Amino acid sequence: MTQPTEVTPSTAIPLSQFRQILHLPLSLLDPDQAGGPEAQMRRLLKQMAAHGWAPARTTFNDEPGPHSYEEAAYFHDFVRDFLYAKDRDNQHYSFCRPDMIDQEMVFHLGSGDVACTIKTLEIDLFTFGVAILTLELVAVAPMTLARALDLIDHGRRAFPGFWYDDTTPGLCPRAVTLGGTRHEAESRTEHVAHLKAPQPDEKPALRLFPWWRSLLAPLCLQGENRESGLPVWRHVLDERIPVMSFLALPDKAAFESISEGDWFRIAAADGAGKDPMPFNGPFLRAQAETLFYDRHAPCAQSTSCTRHSFAGYHYALVGANIPPPDNFFEDVIQTHFRSHYRRMNFIAQLEFAALLTFSRRVTDLAITPDAPDFRDKLLRVRKDFLSFTHRFLFTDVSNHLQAREMNTRLRASMNLDGLRADVEAELSAASDFALAEEQRDMGRSQEALTRFATLFLPATLATGFAGMNIVADFLGQIAPASPRTAWLWGLAELMFWAAIAYGIGLFVQGLIRRKGIDSPDSIGPLLRRAVSWTGFCALVCALLAVALKG
Repeated sequence: MTQPTEVTPSTAIPLSQFRQILHLPLSLLDPDQAGGPEAQMRRLLKQMAAHGWAPARTTFNDEPGPHSYEEAAYFHDFVRDFLYAKDRDNQHYSFCRPDMIDQEMVFHLGSGDVACTIKTLEIDLFTFGVAILTLELVAVAPMTLARALDLIDHGRRAFPGFWYDDTTPGLCPRAVTLGGTRHEAESRTEHVAHLKAPQPDEKPALRLFPWWRSLLAPLCLQGENRESGLPVWRHVLDERIPVMSFLALPDKAAFESISEGDWFRIAAADGAGKDPMPFNGPFLRAQAETLFYDRHAPCAQSTSCTRHSFAGYHYALVGANIPPPDNFFEDVIQTHFRSHYRRMNFIAQLEFAALLTFSRRVTDLAITPDAPDFRDKLLRVRKDFLSFTHRFLFTDVSNHLQAREMNTRLRASMNLDGLRADVEAELSAASDFALAEEQRDMGRSQEALTRFATLFLPATLATGFAGMNIVADFLGQIAPASPRTAWLWGLAELMFWAAIAYGIGLFVQGLIRRKGIDSPDSIGPLLRRAVSWTGFCALVCALLAVALKG
């Protein structure tokens, strides 16, 4: 796309419409405790209605109008089965907050206040241990590109990354007024004190801003009061919440006035700046091909005026109506942003959060591989991963050419294929370890059984031979048995035959080893000790019998 000949500062570029969709992913802190994630989810579901959550629409015809149908027709049938299931099963639950629609959410930024209206507030819960909050905001008043850049950068923060001073969080809202209630950002002193006083069974947890905690209620977040008995959720990312941004400009001239540096700021969700480029120019230009998607960007051969950008944590759609009386971008394309592209991003964010969750579950198991329930928990993780892979993992969502191109760029920007390969490798390594342990236990059981048979089978044979009194009759001619010595002669004969049987066993075991056939290493020494002791006992019993006879 060609760059403007004259640079227009972002403070002088007006927007005719601005909206955002944020996807906040959470993961169960201890999914394999308290009966597993399914049991924990059931406890949470009982509390949702009390906090204003109602079942969300689950079929595309719940909302009248052509756009609802077009959204569903955009996707493969198996994707529709996931997005618009007639009846949610016990693995996926969708809720919305009807009472929050059209409520005002004001961001108090360092550069001024920005008022937005809530258009969507939904939460999706998955029994493999993932929750995703979806929040759609529309700016109440027109704004400049500079103000939009600041809101994109600051409004997505889940918690402060740093502070300018004790009371001013860096690149974050100072406060947010939600439905008339003002929520102040915590000071650095308060935040650090919270980190230094974690609950006994938890690691220190970075605390989400109070407005996010309010929107997520009744979900209990890591580091919060756990007296409710509800499952505890943790924030799986850094301080930046994944966000989608829709920026509509009044006309093509305004679109083409955006500077090269501001295009990179839009893509990276960076705040407004005065420098020509936010970072090193050659470095950023080398990334332009993967950052921007320009199928419908302006050119001499087309009247299109749309540009997409993909940066993993930020997807932006920027455009203008062509010609201005036509409201195509702010009507039709805006609807695609809210529906088609939102669903596509949701599927990708679900995969990202789920993979991080499964990785954490395997890692937590690997810390205690000797735990008695290690294999049972690993089997549960593998079962959940199998269910996720076959029911909620969609590497391809549509056969539309643009949809395929966009989805490919989106997935690549999030490195989903690489992350999934890592998780599969972690699961495979854990499974190999569990299999090796199982084989080791089986080997130990087999060796114990072999040792048992080695000891008692010859003894059984010896008992049978002893009952024939062959040796006793022979010895009786030398020193006839008396009532006092009869039992000694019997024991001597038993030990004699036992020594013979163990000796034969030792000879056979030696032949087996010479033939190269595996046998437990402990059998040879065991047989040698058995031969020695039984032979010695036979001799002692015979000598005692002779002595007592004398």
